[in-house]
Amino acid sequence: MPLRTPGYAEVMVGDAAPILRVLGYVGIVVMGAVAGLLGSFQQSNELFVRGVGLPLGLVLGLALTVMVLITAGLGTRSRSGAGLALAGWVLAVVAMSSQRPEGDLVVAATPLGLVWLFGGTVAGGACLAWPYRRVRGPVTSARAADPVRLQDPGAPGATGSSEGEGRRSGR
Repeated sequence: MPLRTPGYAEVMVGDAAPILRVLGYVGIVVMGAVAGLLGSFQQSNELFVRGVGLPLGLVLGLALTVMVLITAGLGTRSRSGAGLALAGWVLAVVAMSSQRPEGDLVVAATPLGLVWLFGGTVAGGACLAWPYRRVRGPVTSARAADPVRLQDPGAPGATGSSEGEGRRSGR
């Protein structure tokens, strides 16, 4: 039986995997920065209906921010993706809220500007707190009935515990 040598495509993918991962993380930071820039420029736009101003730009900017953060977290299956997108968002928003030497700034200290700053930060914290990892294995009635396994993931037999998995399978 002849030895199988890896093809050109297999070698390229194997060698390029760390580079692609780094480029993906850079892309996530850029995605967060773009969401921060777009939201910073649009947060002060209001839609007037019968004389009442509705903060449509603020709502859309916060929605875009949450969507980017969740997409980054789900794409990486970890909080690090959401954290990198949030870092890009924070860098862009801080840059837009800093006053230039000419006196110009994009995010002013108005109620809408403050809600944009603090609301985006709170939304970012909520997106960071979201568990992005998949649960390993289905939850059966025996596992769900045992409160020790649900409270302590390191307990023998708990979901994701390699020690408990080894004992149950007889290894």
